[in-house]
Amino acid sequence: MNDSHFVKGVIKNLDKESHTIVGQMAIFLDTTLTTIALIKKVYNYVLPDDSLQVSIDALGLDFCGAVFDLSIEYFPKTIKERDEVLAELQTDSIWRFKGRYAASSAPITLMEPVYLPVEPDLSMEEIRKVFDFNSRKR
Repeated sequence: MNDSHFVKGVIKNLDKESHTIVGQMAIFLDTTLTTIALIKKVYNYVLPDDSLQVSIDALGLDFCGAVFDLSIEYFPKTIKERDEVLAELQTDSIWRFKGRYAASSAPITLMEPVYLPVEPDLSMEEIRKVFDFNSRKR
C-alpha cells in the first residue's frame, strides 16, 4: 500500500463535540473539480524563460458548503491572454471554476481551469455570507 494514496481526516460533530478519525484509500483518476471560488489575491509573474504565469489564492466552496483553501494557476501563452485573465479574475470576485486538479500538497490546485460567472439565479450576497460564515468555522 502506497502511503501517498492514503487520505486521513477528522470529522467533528459540532452538536456532540465529538471527533471521529477517518482514513481511506484514494484513487487518483483524470478527474475534474467544479467549485465556486472567492478570489483573495492575484499574482502575475514573468518567469526566467519569459513565459507568463498568473497565480491566484482563493477560497473554494464544496457541495456541502465547506470552505477550503484553493490555488488556481494559469500559464497564458500571450500577454493578451494574461491581460484578459487579470482583467476578469480580480480580488474579491466570485466565479465558478472547473478543471483538472492536483491535491498532492495543500492547498488543492486547479490547473488552467475554465471559469464562468456564477449562475444568475444564485445571490452573490448569499454566496458571500456562506463564505464568511463557513470560513470562520475552519
